[in-house]
Amino acid sequence: MKFNSIRLMLITLLLIGCSSSSNNKTTSTSVDSTNDKTTSSSVDSTNDKITSSSVDSTNDKTSTTSVDTTAPTVSSTIPANSATAVTVNSTVSLTFSEDMDSSTITTFNWSVTDENDNIIIGSVSQVDKTFTFTPTSNLNYDTVYSVIMTTAVTDLANNHLESNYTFSFTTAEELDTTAPTVSSTIPANSAANILVNSDVIINFSETMDETTIIDTYINLRG
Repeated sequence: MKFNSIRLMLITLLLIGCSSSSNNKTTSTSVDSTNDKTTSSSVDSTNDKITSSSVDSTNDKTSTTSVDTTAPTVSSTIPANSATAVTVNSTVSLTFSEDMDSSTITTFNWSVTDENDNIIIGSVSQVDKTFTFTPTSNLNYDTVYSVIMTTAVTDLANNHLESNYTFSFTTAEELDTTAPTVSSTIPANSAANILVNSDVIINFSETMDETTIIDTYINLRG
């Protein structure tokens, strides 16, 4: 009888041990108040698996980044739009409203043409927000030039010009350094038998300043 009781106790203990080992799962949670951090972990010996997670409320913050979506604009040009008497050795400059991507501002996206649509050859340089086109040779005198900056140019945030920017200017007339000459006269030089009431006509090689042609400077001698 005593032997049977002992055997029954052993069987009961074995059953309890098996039941315990099948659900042998331990979960623990720790709070680190120094770093304001909570960590939880669990061990499941049945599935031989360890799971852990942590939340750091100290660094739990939301940051907001501003995105530039504003299109750049041209704030000024040299020469100014519709300028006249521009010297033929001038450069062409555009200043933008913000910093630009210089790799997009090239002679492919920026053109200078004369009134016959001939493209002017030159190079582009940059100083801050200002870009300058320098022709390889002097411009022509008394000529209208058109400048086009296309929408292919962008700012540093890749925002394009909203539309092509265009303006024009006219170069100065060529300085006249050639002295005028008398091309003909009526009567001709050394002509004879001229009527006494005849006019004297002098033709010049070019247009003259009529205010300088007065009787003070024209002498008739008999």
